[in-house]
Amino acid sequence: MCVGCWHGAKTARRAAQQKDPRLAGLGGAWRCHTTGWNNVILPADARESQIAPLPGEIVVTKTTDSALTGTALRLMLTNLGITQVICCGIFTDQCVSSTVRSLADESFSVIVIEDGCAAGTDALHRNELEVINMIYCHVMSSEELFGYLP
Repeated sequence: MCVGCWHGAKTARRAAQQKDPRLAGLGGAWRCHTTGWNNVILPADARESQIAPLPGEIVVTKTTDSALTGTALRLMLTNLGITQVICCGIFTDQCVSSTVRSLADESFSVIVIEDGCAAGTDALHRNELEVINMIYCHVMSSEELFGYLP
């Protein structure tokens, strides 16, 4: 499951599934759509063609930095019995971090995929990963995730 902004969750999930078929059983990505500064990193025309939700995927529309604030995402995850969430997205230091902190506050186990996130600068990205790692989440690369999954 991926949670964050509109981000490249689907692209990351598809790439991961190609590398490791065990990921195919994870089902659809959780994706939250927003507008605004996201066009700086991934233009809107690329977004629609590359990371649009697949049929049957659940889309949560968020209005704040955190995907949990003002949405039913926490309730959906809880009702589905999900206790661990894998996060990736844009921007690491804003929406991703806010979502991770909210998930941790709600007692979810959270993994952040460092090469599945981005920020305005690499320094912002790296700094935020250092801040949230081992406090709110466990930060790992997509390659490390493949070794972590059963």
